[in-house]
Amino acid sequence: MNKQEIEACLKEKNLNLEYKIIYKASVDSTNNFAKKYKGGENLLVAAGEQTAGRGTYGKTFASPKNKGVYFTLKINSDININDAASLPVTAAVSVREAVGKLFGVKLEIKPPNDLIYETDGGFVKLCGILTETVINHENNLISSVIVGIGLNINGETADFPDDIKNIASSLKIITGKKYDSHDFANIICEITSGFTHRISRLLPPAYHNSRGGFPCPAANCAKNKNKK
Repeated sequence: MNKQEIEACLKEKNLNLEYKIIYKASVDSTNNFAKKYKGGENLLVAAGEQTAGRGTYGKTFASPKNKGVYFTLKINSDININDAASLPVTAAVSVREAVGKLFGVKLEIKPPNDLIYETDGGFVKLCGILTETVINHENNLISSVIVGIGLNINGETADFPDDIKNIASSLKIITGKKYDSHDFANIICEITSGFTHRISRLLPPAYHNSRGGFPCPAANCAKNKNKK
């Protein structure tokens, strides 16, 4: 998978919220990268592997090279702080629907931020979500939403740390299929599309334009209007 594949399929989604796409072969954590990024653009940061992937409550998230999709969406906007609790579930619903649509695998949400699959031996985890926010204490609003998603796709049991081998799984283990870079890019785009549409209701009016009412940063909306 590469930046061009993600750009191509995201373009087909025709989202009015523009993302700057950054792809790294390896990074410590896509969430860390997004948090440290100083630009004002909305970001989609994807990586081939994470060397220090993070989960909730200080846990780690195993992210073996080219065995899953590891990416972060960073949206810069003013969002009511009371809506923060809905963000992990919004992301989880987006993942569940995308995986079902593209791969025919029915995942269940384990609140607030895991996606699991029921096997004969019990439930196994395929996806983890880490949602972080940046608070503007002057107006008590969320100024940035940072949502990290890790989905195990081609992982084998041997790829997982010993302490989670019995509770972790992947799409390949479940379906018996091996997925290619096109599949990786498509699932990122499908999740991004779903999350972008769902989060639009939380964004202020300045983020909406006349092209269907989807979110768009004010600066980019002006740019889009100039293109018409």
